[in-house]
Amino acid sequence: MTNTDLKPFKTFSDKPKSFLFTYTFKDFDTAQVAGHAVMGYMTGTYEQPVIEVTYQGDGFNRLVIGYAEDKKLNYIFKRICDSFKGYYHQPEDMTDEELDTLFQE
Repeated sequence: MTNTDLKPFKTFSDKPKSFLFTYTFKDFDTAQVAGHAVMGYMTGTYEQPVIEVTYQGDGFNRLVIGYAEDKKLNYIFKRICDSFKGYYHQPEDMTDEELDTLFQE
C-alpha cells in the first residue's frame, strides 16, 4: 500500500454543531470499554476530533459523549455501544452455574 492509497482523515466545517449522545450500560466497566472504543473511532477517523467522554449515573454506567461535527454521529456511536451489550457477561467472569444456564439456552 502506498501513501496515495490511504484515505485522508475526515474534517468538519469551521462552524460545526455540538451534539450529545448517551447510552446506559449494566456497569461502569462496560461503559468505559465502549467509551474507549468510541474514542478510538473518532481518533482514527478525524484529523482533529472534538469529543468529550464522561460517565454518569449511580454506578457511573451511563456513557455521555459530547462531540462537534457537521452532522449527528449517534447511529455510529449506538452501533459501537450495542456491540458491547454482552460484554457484561464474559465467560471468564461467570460462575459455573451461570455458564450452565447460558449453554442450556
